Amino acid sequence: MNSKKLRMRILLFVLALAVGMAVLPACNQANSSTEVAEESKITPLNVKVRPVVTSSLTENIVFRGTTLPDKNITFSAETSGRVEVMPYDLGARVKRGALLARIDYATLKSQRNRDQVSYDLARKTRERLTSLLADELASRQQMDEAESREQMAKAALDMSEVLVSKSLIHATTAGIVARKLAEVGEYVNPGQPLLQVVAFETVVVSCQVPESLVPRIKRGMPVQVTIDSLQKSFDGLVHVVIPSAHPTSKTFEMRVKVANPDYQILIGMAATVRSQAQVHENVIVIPQDIVVESGSQRFVFVEEGGRARQRQVQLGPVEADRVMIRQGLQAGDRLVIEGHRDLYEGRPIHVVPDQDKDGDNPRT
Repeated sequence: MNSKKLRMRILLFVLALAVGMAVLPACNQANSSTEVAEESKITPLNVKVRPVVTSSLTENIVFRGTTLPDKNITFSAETSGRVEVMPYDLGARVKRGALLARIDYATLKSQRNRDQVSYDLARKTRERLTSLLADELASRQQMDEAESREQMAKAALDMSEVLVSKSLIHATTAGIVARKLAEVGEYVNPGQPLLQVVAFETVVVSCQVPESLVPRIKRGMPVQVTIDSLQKSFDGLVHVVIPSAHPTSKTFEMRVKVANPDYQILIGMAATVRSQAQVHENVIVIPQDIVVESGSQRFVFVEEGGRARQRQVQLGPVEADRVMIRQGLQAGDRLVIEGHRDLYEGRPIHVVPDQDKDGDNPRT
C-alpha cells in the first residue's frame, strides 16, 4: 500500500514538472514581448553627432605664481644728523638719480666750505714758499712744513666732501615709494632705514616647479602670464630657475620677467604662467565638456545603429577647452556632442543636423 502511494506521488511530480517546462517558454516569450513593447514606447532622444577626426593639440604646462618687484631697495642714512628734506610721499614715482632725502646738509656743507678755505690758504702758502725757496729766501724746513699743512688741509677737505655726499640720498633706480621709515626733523644714525623704493616697470612672477618638470624649463623660454584680477595676459620670459629645492615641498622656484611699463601689474597679484611643452600631431581631440565622469571613470557616447553606446576613454593633455583622447575612440566614430547628459547605454537616439549658429553650415 505504501509502495502504491509513493509511485503515485512520483507520477504526480513528473506530471507537474512537465507542465511547468511547457509553460515556461510561453512566459519568457510573453516577458520578452512586454519588454519590446515597453522599449518601443521610449521616444528617441534628439542628439547631435560629429565624426571623430584627428587633429593637433599643443600641450601647455601651467604654474601658479605671485608677482614681485624687479628691484626692492631700502635706502638708509649714511651719516648721523637731522633729516632736513624728504620730498616724496608714499606712492610717488621717482626717477633714477632723484634726491630722496637730505640729512644735516647745511652743517656739513658749512664744514666743507671752511675746509675748502683752509686748503686754499695752505696751497697758496706752499706756492709762495716754493718761489722763495728758489731765491733762497726760505728754508727747506719751512717748505716741508708748508707741504705738510697743505696735505692735511686736503685730507680734511676730502673728508668733508665725503660727508656732504653722504648727507644726500639719491635714488639708484626709478620706481615708486613703497614705505617711508623716517620723517623730516627726525634725528637718524648711520644705517637707519629712511624709505623703500620698488621698481616694477618690469615685474617678476615667482612660481614653484615640480622636480619632474624642471628639465622642460629653459632660461629665455617665452611664456604667457595671465594676471587673474586684471583678466589680461602678458608676454614673459623665463629668467631663472633657482637651482636649490625648497626643503619641505621639494619644488624649485622659477622666476619669469614681464614688462610692466604702465604699472598695471601690482606687487603681490596672483598670476598664471603657461609655457608650451609639446605639440601632439595627428591625435584625437574632443571638446572637454562632452566627457562624462562617473567616479574614477571617464566616458563618452557614440551613435551606432540609432542607439547610444557608451565608450570609456583615457584622457591626455588639455589645451583650453579641448582634451586629447589616448584610448577609447577611433577616427570615424560618430561622437555625440549634444544631448549626451541624458543618455545611457543602448538608449534610442535621433540624430539631428549639427549646424553653426547661423544654421547654414554643418560643423566639422
